[in-house]
Amino acid sequence: MATPAHADIVTCDRDTTPQGWHSVCSREPEDGDPGGVSGTAKHYHVAAGSRAQNYFKAKGENFHLRNSTGYAAIFSAWYYRDGQWYQFFEGVRLGGHDTQTINKSLSENRRVSIQACVQGRGCVSNDDLRS
Repeated sequence: MATPAHADIVTCDRDTTPQGWHSVCSREPEDGDPGGVSGTAKHYHVAAGSRAQNYFKAKGENFHLRNSTGYAAIFSAWYYRDGQWYQFFEGVRLGGHDTQTINKSLSENRRVSIQACVQGRGCVSNDDLRS
């Protein structure tokens, strides 16, 4: 899924990445789920036109994972409750050209963090989202 035109670009948490690899995060505070904030964590290579993207859709608590990098990618997601982070899923591995949707259930207005990592090419995470 591409980043919607009405999405706000936000600061990503990322590790050091090799030359040519970039990260971008976005959030959609008006996504059809009152109080919910959808968004992406995307790690991509401009010249190759490839990306690993974790997209969280607050309405329905769905995670849309996409990897078109040609390398293995690892995806994770957490939610925040009672002062600590809990794992939705961690280490979901997709091959070089795969997609997957993961459906979860979560009470409203919980903080959500998502991550996308490309093997040997770095990671990006976005923890500015809400269920």
